[in-house]
Amino acid sequence: MLRRLPPSANRLDHFFVVTVDGESLSIPYRSYNAEPPDNIALGDATLDDVVRWCYFSRHHNGYVRQRCLRHLLVRTETWVVPFVVQLVGEYVIEIIEDIRKGLDLRPGSEAAARYGRFVADNPAFFDLTSHRVTSYWSCYHRLRFPVMHPGSDSKFEEYPGFTLIAALRSASMTMSESER
Repeated sequence: MLRRLPPSANRLDHFFVVTVDGESLSIPYRSYNAEPPDNIALGDATLDDVVRWCYFSRHHNGYVRQRCLRHLLVRTETWVVPFVVQLVGEYVIEIIEDIRKGLDLRPGSEAAARYGRFVADNPAFFDLTSHRVTSYWSCYHRLRFPVMHPGSDSKFEEYPGFTLIAALRSASMTMSESER
């Protein structure tokens, strides 16, 4: 499948490694391939399309990442999960808001089970993602979502990255409890 992608101007040499269904998966941190066409209807998606969306969710252009993410949010394959979770820990708030709106992480949902399993299996990756959420909030979004004094109307907890991290952590804890 990757041989069918357009050639990249840059080598892919920076990866993050996660575990999915007991197997290690190396995912490029960023890709620099030419922008893919976006003419595939969700119902017509092939396995190659899903792989392409995953790969291009790592694209250097945030608009490309966002467009591919929207396709991935409806997928149920477990190997799609790390591509979505990685985007939670990035700085583009519109992407984070799309994840928050498009992912049903309520207890008992199928997505909560998939994502909870992934988080439980990848605690170091999840911790790093959580730290990135805090760091990007501090750098780019703290004026829109400020920490206020106790008793005031704080927007801090409403930052979509924090709400997603809390939902993912809860899904992971629910997963861990159900396996005991």
